[in-house]
Amino acid sequence: MEDLKYHLVIVHPNLNNDPVGRHGEIGTITSADLTKDEVYVGFGNNAQGLYSTDALLVLRNPNMICEEVIANIGELDIRDFKLLMEIVILQEKNSVNYLRDAMELAITNARTIAYSTLSLQKKLEVKIEQDQLPDADLPKMDASEQRKRISANNRVCKERIEKGRLPTISIEGQIFYIDVRMGMLRPKDEFFFRGIEFSKIEDFFKEERSVYIIPYNPHKKEFEAIDYQTITEIPKHLSVIEIPYERTLDPIGWNRQHGFDPREGLDEIDLQMHFDAKPAEWEEIYVPQMIQENLERSSNSEIIGHSNVPSNNSHEEQRNPGRRI
Repeated sequence: MEDLKYHLVIVHPNLNNDPVGRHGEIGTITSADLTKDEVYVGFGNNAQGLYSTDALLVLRNPNMICEEVIANIGELDIRDFKLLMEIVILQEKNSVNYLRDAMELAITNARTIAYSTLSLQKKLEVKIEQDQLPDADLPKMDASEQRKRISANNRVCKERIEKGRLPTISIEGQIFYIDVRMGMLRPKDEFFFRGIEFSKIEDFFKEERSVYIIPYNPHKKEFEAIDYQTITEIPKHLSVIEIPYERTLDPIGWNRQHGFDPREGLDEIDLQMHFDAKPAEWEEIYVPQMIQENLERSSNSEIIGHSNVPSNNSHEEQRNPGRRI
């Protein structure tokens, strides 16, 4: 983890409980204890505030700002477009003074903030994740294999970065666009279907394999939640599928979304423009297990209810028989 001391940050403009009233201002990190999520920021004249990492903003990578601007050019007015381009130019001058000027422009309005910054927390999370990727046990590639990988990756980079094409994934015959920026898989040429939002399938992520295993409705072309408390049979209209993690599906888009250069870390992986979702088993999301538990619970409840039918001969037996949970 890099030393954060002397790094410039912006106190989030929407921070409501800022103890020193510096929201929307630029300061310099004087010290940090990330184990406690404590960052001290100085503002000159001995003024200093204590913040958590999610309360501070940093500038996005210049390349990412450019690509986001180009991808959303229709949503920007001329003034914001010029401001964002100037932020990029100032960052590329690689000077602390110019960086402060770039931050001043970034906090012009809500749109410039959204396109040019991200939270320090997110920046650190991405850095930690990249640092922890295992590489010591990876098999070494000979020169010929390395050249093939570089050549193949260059072709994918050209499709993604120069031509702006999104990678795709096939799910039970339906093609989906992998749209990391929007946080979802979008059905191709099917504008009346919602698709699969990554935020809705977080609970189905298998960390040890870096995949999602989810119940899928092929008719609606979307993830469908299951009520684990009441389910008593396998839903016939659903299937179970396995989808790779976003960073596997589109590492270039993932880099952009998290403020890194689009080509960051690409030399170590094989890029693809198309994937196929794999079929998975209901047992992997614990549905048969819950069905059995729910049926047993229902059966036990019926037995208990039957055994506690009030008797005509005893008032004592008619008192609230209760229910076993």
